[in-house]
Amino acid sequence: MGNMKSCFIVATLALAACGSDKAKTPDAPIHVIDAPIDTPAHVVDAPPDAPAYDFSCFGMANPTTAADPITISGTTETLTMSGVQTVPNVAVDIYKSGVAAPLDSKTSDAQGAFTSGNIVTAGVPFDGYIKAAVATYRTSYLYPPNPAVASVTGVPVVMLSTQNFALLSQFAGATQDDTNNGVLLLTVTDCANKPINGATLTVKQNGANVGTQFDLGQLAAQAAGVVIVFNVPDGATDISASYNGMTFPARNVLAHKKPNGANAVGTITATAVRPGP
Repeated sequence: MGNMKSCFIVATLALAACGSDKAKTPDAPIHVIDAPIDTPAHVVDAPPDAPAYDFSCFGMANPTTAADPITISGTTETLTMSGVQTVPNVAVDIYKSGVAAPLDSKTSDAQGAFTSGNIVTAGVPFDGYIKAAVATYRTSYLYPPNPAVASVTGVPVVMLSTQNFALLSQFAGATQDDTNNGVLLLTVTDCANKPINGATLTVKQNGANVGTQFDLGQLAAQAAGVVIVFNVPDGATDISASYNGMTFPARNVLAHKKPNGANAVGTITATAVRPGP
């Protein structure tokens, strides 16, 4: 789950956004606020007032080997109007993609912290995700942009309360059908995990565009580059992006409708799209 921490710090910041605007249709460009980054190894030509991006990882092959075993640790947290707050006592499950049963299950502590047990990789990059669930919050599914090749620490697992989600939906002008659909929280970044201004994000199922995109950067600068996609039908979903003639590797995730149960609420699936590993 390399690059997970920095990618999803961006996603976590989105949860503090406030304001109002109209929802976007699929394939709309992502508009972000310029921000300084470390000097990149490679950049594309751009006008003097445009940000410089690092595409040094573009076209690189994914690693084929990994440490064995690995562990994953992080914090279950949300961002309120008062700032970042931890969410304690969250059920955290680590899954391997395509496997129904979790490989490991933990509960985050009073500070929201959790650490998985040893996850056996057999020396192969671990393609998996984190599921986090607790009462009054939407169930979160966190996919890294790339399979993990080593242990990962400091992973921020984004949680969104039903109350804050309702407020966000109101700002976006969206009516979410949780009975049949899920919600995606996405960002497109460069190789240094800087959100990309002007990238085109696509969300497809079976080759067809799905969902309604809303750029959270319209609500607050700290959410720049983060897009929420409402009403994505339950099931396998391909996330891809393009920028300046480059098409980034696609990421496949699962959108989830509301789980069964009397007290069940909807879900959020979060991931990032990068130029390469």
